[in-house]
Amino acid sequence: MKLEILSLNEALNYLPTEKTYVIRIFDSLQQMPITNLIENDNWGEIKEYFFDDFWPKDWKEYSWIDTDDPYFSGALSITWEEMHKTYPKMTKESLMGYFESIGWPEGRYTLFDENNAKKILNDYEQFGKGVDNIIVHCRKGENRSPAVGIAMNEIYDWGIKGLKEKFPNHRRFVYKKMKDVAEIK
Repeated sequence: MKLEILSLNEALNYLPTEKTYVIRIFDSLQQMPITNLIENDNWGEIKEYFFDDFWPKDWKEYSWIDTDDPYFSGALSITWEEMHKTYPKMTKESLMGYFESIGWPEGRYTLFDENNAKKILNDYEQFGKGVDNIIVHCRKGENRSPAVGIAMNEIYDWGIKGLKEKFPNHRRFVYKKMKDVAEIK
């Protein structure tokens, strides 16, 4: 079994050489049209899922985020210091204004949940078994798709080593939810 964890751009340029099952992860408020993968006879089933790169306020995704801080609980994938170096005029208030404009924390995002995990696992069991290659992609290929790929590697015992080290920023919330749902199934 091969597992490819890719960004959207990498997936759009990928040409499979063997039968491949695809898990495509998009933001819930997909801003752009979903682009099709390059036509190829080796694509098997292609499944699409929609959830955002957020986690619950009470979940401590990274040790350096203070989940009691209303500005940052579950919202940043880099430290405030790193963000402030890139955007020196940004304040916590302006950043929070941006998050509120896209619906965080109150509203317009879709948090990964048990239903997403069940759907991904059930779809794979129904359509993906027997393929030689699995592709999991999200927008950047750094958080959500690695979390799904790492969890599935462990759930289905594919034996691929070093994924957590290769993808240190995998979304731990998504990973844990996938593992928890697999234990219940």
